[in-house]
Amino acid sequence: MSEANDRSKSKEKRLEEKEKVDAETKRSLAVAEMKKAHRLIEETEKTRKRPILQSIYRRIDAHKMILLSAMETFGNPPFANQKILSVSTLETIRGLSQTCESIRFDFQKNMEIGDDEMNRLFPKIEINTTDGYSVSISYGQIVQQLVHMKLYCSRMLPDGLDK
Repeated sequence: MSEANDRSKSKEKRLEEKEKVDAETKRSLAVAEMKKAHRLIEETEKTRKRPILQSIYRRIDAHKMILLSAMETFGNPPFANQKILSVSTLETIRGLSQTCESIRFDFQKNMEIGDDEMNRLFPKIEINTTDGYSVSISYGQIVQQLVHMKLYCSRMLPDGLDK
């Protein structure tokens, strides 16, 4: 009778193990399905955001070129050591700064980044107007930040920007 009991227990253990394996298989399949659904949602979101991000990406490129030119201008004579900047120069600086803020705003809004996270990732850079050289340094910092924002955009546009 003991041998029959052992077989019965052994059979019960095998059934119990089989149930565990089946449950684990079902769970793994459910996880795989969830991952597949998540990927589909991400791809749909990327497709929806693509035109907006392409626009931001191109705006960054265009504004970066303007800032690089302004950086060179302000970093060299006669502006580099000029302590008192003219009203028209200050207006130009303010206009370039406003465009940077517009890009930052659109980027933050469309990438759905909260204020705290945005300030941590891409802190607002104030332009130092002490002299032309300081303006040039500030523009260099802004260009560097724009490059990082562009890289962030490209992550959402993995299959190329010209499509």
